[in-house]
Amino acid sequence: MSKVLIFETIGLASEIKNKLKKYFTDIEKSKNYILKTVGLISKS
Repeated sequence: MSKVLIFETIGLASEIKNKLKKYFTDIEKSKNYILKTVGLISKS
């Protein structure tokens, strides 16, 4: 019984980790996009 619980907890933790990683990757991408856009605007 407790083994199942441990595996479920590990599964949940890695799922959360993957979601966070994706979230931060998305933030990084949009940050780069915003910086590029601002750079283009300030050049023109």
